[in-house]
Amino acid sequence: YETGKLSEAPAPKFRDYVRWLKSAAQTNANPFWADYLRNARLDAKIGGSRKSHHTLLRQVDSDAEKEVRAGAAASRTTVHSLVLGLWALFLSAWTKQADTIFGLTVSGRPPELPNAFAHVGVLFNTVPFRFQVDHEEPIGDMVQRVHANYASLASHELTPLSAIRQDASIARETELFDTVAVFLNHGFLVQGDRLGACEVSDVAYNSRSSYALTFRVMERSPMTLELLYDESVLERPHAVAILESLDSALHLIANGSDQRAGEIVSLLGRA
Repeated sequence: YETGKLSEAPAPKFRDYVRWLKSAAQTNANPFWADYLRNARLDAKIGGSRKSHHTLLRQVDSDAEKEVRAGAAASRTTVHSLVLGLWALFLSAWTKQADTIFGLTVSGRPPELPNAFAHVGVLFNTVPFRFQVDHEEPIGDMVQRVHANYASLASHELTPLSAIRQDASIARETELFDTVAVFLNHGFLVQGDRLGACEVSDVAYNSRSSYALTFRVMERSPMTLELLYDESVLERPHAVAILESLDSALHLIANGSDQRAGEIVSLLGRA
């Protein structure tokens, strides 16, 4: 916009994406989700009214942010995998269960989609992410398992939740998950940012969710953690304590490859 130059080619039409999505769903029909969710406990664990949400933001310290990125690189995984592992550990602490399931939001722009990043609009999808926490497992090994688990979903991440229910023979009234983890490779605007000739002087965010808890991580510096919580589930002081413990645990996961998963669960359980 600043240069006044526009792409000569028009953006792909959304109806073409819908046609491609239907075609992909037909070719990917398989028992994956039935196997993935077999014997899982799918009863709601968090609860809440889902009527009123509040948002908390916390910027990761710049030195800690470097440690997180370095830790992901050293383990040959990604910051995304660290975040997914962190939320699985939190849910294990919250529910006192090793078998955790939460919603994983994906971009909806896989490499197979023609001109994936030329499409305008939000193509997000949310699918179940299931992870079995082993309290005796070193954190480094756990993150590797999280990474492999996420990779296994790659060719199935566009499956609608309705189709997942059907494939896994799950009743419509059964809730697959009531918390969601979202990883965004962009950041929030913060005071002092510049947009062309304009400087950002005041920023306010208001998010909504249909889930009891939504944990979002904005990767771009300054790396920011967001907890969107149902006020019928958490009071603000408790939510603040949870977000602070998530921040602390993220640093430990990045640096403590030999630390046991159970130690992180204990830390998160004290929030």
